Amino acid sequence: MRPCLAGAIAAFSVLSSAIGAQDSPTPGTSRLALPITLGADGPRDLRGSGPDYEVVFEPAAMEFLPALGVTLDAPHGLRLEFLSARRSAVEHRFGAAPVRVTEPERVRYRRGPFDEIYDLREDGIAQSFEFRALPPGGGDLVVRFRVTTPLVAARDGDGLLFSTPEAGGVHVGGVTGIDAHGVRVAGSIEYANGLLALTLPGEFVEDAALPLILDPLIGSTTQVPNGLFDQQDTDITFDRTNDMYLVVFTREVAGVQQIRGQRIDTSGAMIGSTLFIESTSTDKYEPRAGNVHLREGFVVCWQENGDIRARGVLADGTIGPNSVAVTSGGDFDFAPDVGGEGATSSDDAIVVWQSSTLTTDDVHSATLALTELGQVLVGIPRDLSFGFQRNRAPSISQTGGASGRWLVTWQRVFPTHSDIVAVILDRSLNILDNFGITGDLVTDDNPACDGDGTNWVVAWQQEELSPGKHDILCVPVRWNGAVATVGTPEPVADLIFEDEHDPVVGWAGDTAVIGWLDHVFLSNRDNAYYATATFDDCLVCETQGEVDVTLRSSAYLAIATQRHGAQIGSDDHAMFVWTSQDTSTSDGETLVQRVRGLDGDVTDLGGGCGAGGTASGDCAIIGNATFGHRLTGAATTATCALLLSLDQLEEACGPCQLMVDPFVGWTLPSFTGSTGNAIVTMPMPTDPALAGFRFYDQWLVASPSPQCTAIGLDFSNGISVRIQ
Repeated sequence: MRPCLAGAIAAFSVLSSAIGAQDSPTPGTSRLALPITLGADGPRDLRGSGPDYEVVFEPAAMEFLPALGVTLDAPHGLRLEFLSARRSAVEHRFGAAPVRVTEPERVRYRRGPFDEIYDLREDGIAQSFEFRALPPGGGDLVVRFRVTTPLVAARDGDGLLFSTPEAGGVHVGGVTGIDAHGVRVAGSIEYANGLLALTLPGEFVEDAALPLILDPLIGSTTQVPNGLFDQQDTDITFDRTNDMYLVVFTREVAGVQQIRGQRIDTSGAMIGSTLFIESTSTDKYEPRAGNVHLREGFVVCWQENGDIRARGVLADGTIGPNSVAVTSGGDFDFAPDVGGEGATSSDDAIVVWQSSTLTTDDVHSATLALTELGQVLVGIPRDLSFGFQRNRAPSISQTGGASGRWLVTWQRVFPTHSDIVAVILDRSLNILDNFGITGDLVTDDNPACDGDGTNWVVAWQQEELSPGKHDILCVPVRWNGAVATVGTPEPVADLIFEDEHDPVVGWAGDTAVIGWLDHVFLSNRDNAYYATATFDDCLVCETQGEVDVTLRSSAYLAIATQRHGAQIGSDDHAMFVWTSQDTSTSDGETLVQRVRGLDGDVTDLGGGCGAGGTASGDCAIIGNATFGHRLTGAATTATCALLLSLDQLEEACGPCQLMVDPFVGWTLPSFTGSTGNAIVTMPMPTDPALAGFRFYDQWLVASPSPQCTAIGLDFSNGISVRIQ
């Protein structure tokens, strides 16, 4: 058996001494600690990764890419290409191409009488050479490599340090020889004019028992800080068929921002290895992802060199054949967002983005078809902007629902303020309606939206009177088949002198889960919070929950729900993902947390008729002071009554069905008004004993043409409500 080998090439950083104490994550949070990964990277290369490095294995060479913690103008890695092994003045180049063999967390290049071996480890890769036979001749055993790197070499003890002044670099340890009996000897390492030589002394080699191992010095590697701000700009989406989320993010690799992905299950546990979605020599930013239910896959978009690009990823981890340009040249295109397709009638996702020149800012869109092989096909772009103002920061709902309608919102910028505007799109990018969300002459910006294709919730940040401070507001939007209707804005987070900003929205059935960041007073960090709000009127259902309130700073908050992966679904859970940063040490990591959109447990019992409207009882949650028994869409300006009961009953009256028992409850009179809506407000006590308690609602409406002629009334549907 080959002796256990230790370090050779490892990521190195001058910041390693700056690691300090770190605060624990909020309970229920999972760290997205990237595993050691080895997989295909295109048709000819392999790519491996560890917590703080990546490595590319070409057919005959290796390039090590450290996490440097900074963004540079080009990749700053270290490429080693084997040249020769010799024991005399005659070099033996072993001209035949090596055979590359992949083993678990190991790559082996078979080069005739010896193997060049690389083991992937937490702190770097261990390089070694296993000689089954020695090169002919006598004297020292010398293995030579051609080195290609922009890093500057310097002697570092018995090894070498290839580094950059801006950050760190790569450490190559000293050399050790180990024969089959465990006899060891120190070797030497030399570097000059782009050539690296690893040498073992001839007197040791002459008597060594084979196989002989030429191995860098054991224990010479240097640990780097975990993260180094190298994982940022997160997004997340969900695939219902496979019950998995895809998290996408940028990762700094050798000074260049690359696009990476990681699949996780519904508990937040990682599935498989890191996905190398895009690796090129230019920086990439703002990755966004959407699910395509029909293909059991995802479309990932990002901004690169002022253009939008896209690539497909299938749920089994297959990455599409190549990335494609959504835009190319001309305007500066950035800030993409992707709306997925939850139905099985289409394989198109929709991407929206901001397109800017020196004098204009517009919002554009395009369809992105995902093939069964993971290839993305780009449709013809369309300009969604209306009006003459600048249009910025677009957001699209994460699914079009069963009906195939998406809401797109953005901020329209005026000289003194900005408003939120929106359009509704169908699958062909036809604009069904365009309209304003706000128009109050204050600064409203950074909108987010989500919904089911007919009902949506829009959230945004609104500037307070105090400069630099914001509140989070939300509003319901409905499509009635012809036009959109916008409800009344409601506060989600509106503490005075607090800076609540950058909201995100996820559709969770009868409620929306809204997350946001909140700047911590007199600090340089943000915390992350969430709340659930009704789709009917955007009233907050519960006291705000905590996503991340540690001593670290939260950034790049994103959300997906299990409703996004298909046109139907009953799960009301959402998954947050964000970057958690230690502001004192430049340490960053990606975290995920599962939350539930509480809205009470409501079951529709049916039974409605005529102009009886629709009964609802959302947010039946212990301690909810704003809970109300609601009626919508009934006969206008009509007398009505709420039947609040403790039991069910099924009694027919013409086409109507009385679904609640009026003899074990209460009858509460009300009036619908000009909108056909009514409400009986009933604050929920703060009493844990109420959890699980069930009650039943149904409304009786005195309409002009009653369907239940025996008593001259129409009925709403009945509902069963369980308090949470």
